[in-house]
Amino acid sequence: MDDNLTHKIEITISGSYTHGAKEHSRVVMAGDGGLEHMIDAFKASLVAAGFSLETARKLDSIDS
Repeated sequence: MDDNLTHKIEITISGSYTHGAKEHSRVVMAGDGGLEHMIDAFKASLVAAGFSLETARKLDSIDS
């Protein structure tokens, strides 16, 4: 990890759905550990889990 990137956020999402097999997505993002880093990782995990980019962008309204 780069010296400026002091934190690593890992988000794993798994779920068992009635329409098929267990699904899994994982996001790993290095950064400075600040609020923007945290929100960006969560937005990426939302998209990886199947939510729309528009839904993830709603988090941009959070004031960092």
